[in-house]
Amino acid sequence: MRRVFLLLPVPLRIMDVAYANGTAEILLDSILDVMSTEAFSKDKAAYIVGGEKKLLRLIEAGEIDSDKPSNSQNGKWRCNAAQVLRHCRCMRKKKYKRKRKS
Repeated sequence: MRRVFLLLPVPLRIMDVAYANGTAEILLDSILDVMSTEAFSKDKAAYIVGGEKKLLRLIEAGEIDSDKPSNSQNGKWRCNAAQVLRHCRCMRKKKYKRKRKS
């Protein structure tokens, strides 16, 4: 028996549909709402926002809530995941054009 496969156009990505329908804000709000109960470590939060210096500046400004449950020197920090994601940096890699040899 032969199987016949029809080539159908690839469906749009979810985010393309979300932008077209105007529901991107709703998706973002629901993601941030779910992540508001989660916490990132200091290193993970610093990577997401773009560096430890920027993370500390955001914590001092009160834009990101953080706490350190143990009072020891090497205690683990916890930063609110939704607030960290709200201040995330652009993670797309830049595409560089190759120079042609002349």
